[in-house]
Amino acid sequence: MVFDDCNCACFGSKVQGARQSGDGSAYGLVGSQLSKYPELTAEYTERWIDSDQMWLRRTALLFQLRYKHDTDTDRLFDYIRRTKDESEFFIRKAIGWALREYAKTDAACVHRFVEETPLSPLSKKEALKHIV
Repeated sequence: MVFDDCNCACFGSKVQGARQSGDGSAYGLVGSQLSKYPELTAEYTERWIDSDQMWLRRTALLFQLRYKHDTDTDRLFDYIRRTKDESEFFIRKAIGWALREYAKTDAACVHRFVEETPLSPLSKKEALKHIV
């Protein structure tokens, strides 16, 4: 398995179509592959979170959606802090979605993070949807 930015940009377009149809499984594919090859996680997701391609940044925010207790919260929270001021709807929504999913595992941790971190109203609303 090898990711490259070109393939991931194309993948991002597929993610957009999948997201619009209500199917988040495309993020599951990336998350699944990175969980099998954890030594690649930092190399790729660091590049994606800094990319000018919005869909790559979004993938970096969402790849851990199904990780539950295996979520790297330091990475998740760092990526959110780095993108929280973006005006792009899909980034703001992804921040809320990632936090909402992780809240199913550790609601107190997410609640603390949201209280300590200035997020857009959309991100905050989505993050706290099931815990407040």
